[in-house]
Amino acid sequence: MNQEKIGVFIADMRKKQGMSQKQLADEVGVTDKSVSKWETGKSLPEISKMESLCEVLHININELLSGERLPEAAYSKKAEENMLSLIHESETKANQTNIVGVIAMLVLSFVPIVFSILYGHTDYFDGSVNLAVWLDPPAVTAMAAITLLYLIGTKSVKSFGRAFAIVIGKAVYTDTEIRVSQIAVKMVQLSWLVSGILVSILGYVSTAIAVSTIYDSQERYAMITLNFALASLGIVYGLIGYLLLIPIKTKLILMLRTDT
Repeated sequence: MNQEKIGVFIADMRKKQGMSQKQLADEVGVTDKSVSKWETGKSLPEISKMESLCEVLHININELLSGERLPEAAYSKKAEENMLSLIHESETKANQTNIVGVIAMLVLSFVPIVFSILYGHTDYFDGSVNLAVWLDPPAVTAMAAITLLYLIGTKSVKSFGRAFAIVIGKAVYTDTEIRVSQIAVKMVQLSWLVSGILVSILGYVSTAIAVSTIYDSQERYAMITLNFALASLGIVYGLIGYLLLIPIKTKLILMLRTDT
């Protein structure tokens, strides 16, 4: 949607009603600064305010989102285009929010690992930090198995594979195929993240059980520090997998937006 075009349209329709920005703002229930931002194209009206804005300006939602009066013949087509545009913008904003949240979780999940390296009992490392100890193939294998079973159960294996073919341009695709592949990628992201959390929870439980039988405080501290960090690797792997698939999902969203 063209925010500047919508802004000019709102201003024109307001003037035709003989209203000032302040009067329009009072009618809709916002500030005159909000109306000014709408009319200059700096922002769009909130969805909750669109209906009342349209009533005051004597226009409909599709005309508002199109930024122009619509003839009867073009109404249906514009309605579909505006709906798709709103969906894409909503998904893009949601993805941006998710990225910030996931990055924050990723940073926090490394805290116990760093803590263990700096303050953990060095006897576990023979006096040095062995980075190989931070690799956990069984956890990755378990997470991959859970995700694969989920894809098979939802019959999404083909759709997930096609997502990569679409992105690298190795497949002829339709809008429907792109949407289905996008959903499959999102499902894998969530499955990988959830399976990582489950693996870590099992690790935390195992650590709690193991340390309950240890009475030496120094030995208990060393085991808790190291094992808690190792158990957190599931979350780390889950977040890394989630982040790696974000460019694929974003590319599919952009392709849909370009097509529409």
